[in-house]
Amino acid sequence: MEAIKRFCRSSSLVTIILSDAQEEVAVSSYQEAYQTYLGYPVILGRHGVAAPVRLSLSAEEKNLLQESANLIRNRVQEAVAFLKEKYGNTSE
Repeated sequence: MEAIKRFCRSSSLVTIILSDAQEEVAVSSYQEAYQTYLGYPVILGRHGVAAPVRLSLSAEEKNLLQESANLIRNRVQEAVAFLKEKYGNTSE
């Protein structure tokens, strides 16, 4: 059942993109304000993320979102450092 739900969400995103629906959906996208990728509501269309949706968050919610963003950013940086150490810098 979970696989069906994932498929339906995926096909909905494809439909939104192909039809250029400019619809509000929550997807993982780069959030400049947090300097990392987050699951965040955006306006999605044919060219991807058209605009982030501005959320009205309380001070506590903003703090929790910032903490989550910091955790994600730090974990990604740790993973990149680990991979560079293990495999070397192959991007050059």
